[in-house]
Amino acid sequence: MANETVTPPTQADPKTTSNNIAQGIHNKTNGKAPAVPSVAKQDQPAIPTADPNAGKEKYVVDSKEVWLTPEQARAYVQKGIAFEPKVTQLGHLQHEMQLFLNDLKNNPAKILFDKRLGHNPDTVFENIMSSGEISEATKEKVGKWYWDNVVHPMQMSPEERRAMELEKENKSFKDREAAARDQMIKAENQRRVDDALTQIKTQIGEALKESGLQNVDSPLGTMMARRVADVMRLGYVQRQVITPKAAIEKVKAELKELQTSWYDNLDEEALVKELGEKNAEKVKKYFLKIAKDASKEVPAQKNTFQPKKGERKTESLDDFHDYLDELKKKG
Repeated sequence: MANETVTPPTQADPKTTSNNIAQGIHNKTNGKAPAVPSVAKQDQPAIPTADPNAGKEKYVVDSKEVWLTPEQARAYVQKGIAFEPKVTQLGHLQHEMQLFLNDLKNNPAKILFDKRLGHNPDTVFENIMSSGEISEATKEKVGKWYWDNVVHPMQMSPEERRAMELEKENKSFKDREAAARDQMIKAENQRRVDDALTQIKTQIGEALKESGLQNVDSPLGTMMARRVADVMRLGYVQRQVITPKAAIEKVKAELKELQTSWYDNLDEEALVKELGEKNAEKVKKYFLKIAKDASKEVPAQKNTFQPKKGERKTESLDDFHDYLDELKKKG
């Protein structure tokens, strides 16, 4: 093992130390601050800046970044799970409170006479009359009610009282009868509306099938049915009678116009891409069929054309056309 040279620590000179102490006492006596020994910057180690979010995860809450440790995140998750049922309960309470306020506004008697509150009409009336908030108009209404329902009936003979009761019963019966009649009329009108809608839907479905649409329940059928109903509704508003068949023809013309306008702005590749492989294949088959049918219509005839001496002999219809083209070129 190689020998290592160890440098012994440097000991301060006692004379220098005593001089420094004496100079320090002198400076302090004269009010001069003691000199601070300078330390070279290169001797000072760089202090690293600690990342405050080290070991944390970022969460965005209300558009703000929140850094949490895994322990803090788990704690918040537990609080959220425990708080969720309370939020649901709070929503139910808000709904019930809104219903309570609506009843208190539109039908206060329903709230005041609710058995859960422990009140009855007598208690409510006593509290209202003793509140000191009764106006003269209210007092007059109370007096009139007391006269019509208490004093006046007591002054009547038994026959008059019986006649008044019969009149009240008759009025109550008529009111119930009128309400039942109105309800029957509303139900009948609703039934007629439902029947008319069902009939119109049936007519639209039949008209769609007759128009060539194979699947009425497809997205295209649903869209066309909705548009047909809109056209018929618009005609009704404009006092025009439009049948489902006429409406479908109008809708088909609109779709064709829109489709043509769209296709006319596309080049060959874009058009084939827009049509799709399946429809493009249909178009291809269609033109192939036309070409085959056209070739069948040309009768196969024996070529009786005799070229002049020195001219080439034509053997087929194509050769004949080529021959005519050559003649045209020669003039």
